[in-house]
This record gives sequence, structure tokens and C-alpha cells, in this order.
Amino acid sequence: MFKVTTSYSRIFISFISLITAYLPIAAQSQVLEEIVVTAERRTQTLQEVPISIGVVSGDEINLQGYRNIDDLSKFEPSVQISNDIQEQNIAIRSFSTRGNSLTLQSAAPVFLDGVHFGRMSMVKTAFLDTERVEILKGPQPLHFGMNATAGAFNIQSARPTDVWEGDLGVEFGNFGRNEINGAIGGPITETLGIRVAGTFEQGDGPAFNRYAPADRIGGFHHLGGRASMQWTPREDLTIFSKIERSRQRNGSDVRMGCLNGAPLSGWGDTPIRNDDQAFRGVFGDHVS
Repeated sequence: MFKVTTSYSRIFISFISLITAYLPIAAQSQVLEEIVVTAERRTQTLQEVPISIGVVSGDEINLQGYRNIDDLSKFEPSVQISNDIQEQNIAIRSFSTRGNSLTLQSAAPVFLDGVHFGRMSMVKTAFLDTERVEILKGPQPLHFGMNATAGAFNIQSARPTDVWEGDLGVEFGNFGRNEINGAIGGPITETLGIRVAGTFEQGDGPAFNRYAPADRIGGFHHLGGRASMQWTPREDLTIFSKIERSRQRNGSDVRMGCLNGAPLSGWGDTPIRNDDQAFRGVFGDHVS
């Protein structure tokens, strides 16, 4: 009996020693990466911000294939998007601006590198070369203005780094859709860095236009670019500047009520065209 007990004791002591040796390794593997945000107009860690906030990194955006604000509803359940013929209506925690008029400011405005955009349609390069997207939930009038009654989207584009790096993405799809995105940047001197990013996207649309065979109804063409520079003359001072431009042209997306393939009598026998002549045929010369 004594020998058996001694044998068990040695096994138990060896097992305890193995666990003790493993603990430092386990502790090291559980170290979490620090998340830095600017939700209060200053650099802070996520734990220091007394706001309900969701953060999507640029790597996560690329990995999941997020293209615009619409896709953020897949990441953040409190974000709801409804698309209207004129404008998107963005709601956070079910609070939004009633109505989709282009003259109304959104209750969940977008801030790209600190610049205010009242409507998401005003900023077409929001997810181009993005460092992170901060989703601030709840009223944010102190730091983001009186219109931010539902919350705000604080988008930060990628900054120049101390090493040269770049990326390139190419996508193809049906209906003639293709997209190219790319960025490159790095240091010029020890204190000065630059970064350039660009995007090109186009598609033919799902419907043919018999009056203009070269164009399809619902086609689009988007071109955008950004050039930024960051200068750090000393440790406590950083100067960041950028120039950004985008252009988007969408084809006609006219819809008419039809019955058995013919337009309803309210519209008359007016064909669908990819210009304003179809509207002139219905409404006369009042269309400018």
C-alpha cells in the first residue's frame, strides 16, 4: 500500500509542476491587443471611453468584404439601414431622421477624418483604405454636433507609416461589374510620410436600353482617390493633411407600371430611355 501511494504522489507532483510551467505561457497568449479610438476627439483606448461604441478595424473590413455603411449592419445589430430612391435612412438603436428628403440632415451623421458629412451619399470613398470605423451609439451632441441624436460614424482613413507598404485588390462580377482598389505609402524622411489610395468601380446594369444600346439601365461608374501627408516635427506634435476627390455617375433607373408588357394608361405609350426624353414625353417641357 505504501509503494502504491508513493507512486500516486509522484504522479500528482509531476502534474502540478507541469501546470505551473504552463501558466506563464497561457498568460502570454491571453494578452489582448489595445484598441485606440478618437470617439471624444482625442486619442484614447477603448476602455477609457465612457460611451457605447463598436469598432471595426480596416483588416476586418477587407476580410469581410464590407463596402459601405450598409454592410456595417452585419457587424453591429443596433444599426439599421433602409434605402430609399433618394437617400439612405440610417438608424442607430431605432432612432433616425424621419423622411428621406435630401434637405434633411441624418440623425446618425458620418465623420471622415473629422470632416462632417450629413448624408452618406456625400462621401463615396468612406471605406477606401480605412484604418477603422467607430460606431458611436446614443446621442453625441457634445463632440459631434446637435444633429447626432441617434449616434455617429467616426471613420479614420489609414495614415502613413514608418515603413513602405501597399495593397491591391481586384474584383469581377456579373453585369460587367469590375472594381480595383489600391494604396501605397511610406516614409519620405524620418519625420515625413505620404500615402496615396485610389478606387475605380463600374457596372453595366441589369437591363438593356433599346434606345441607347451602348448603355444599360442601372449602370454606374465610380472613380475616387486620396493623397495624404503626415509630418511629425516632434513627439508631441503631428500634422496631418490630405486631399480627396470622388466622382460617381449612375445610369437611369426609371421604373414604370406595366400590365401584360405595356405601360399603364396613366403613363401613356412612352418608352423608357436613358435620358430625360422619356420624362419630357410624360410631363412635357417642364423638365429642365
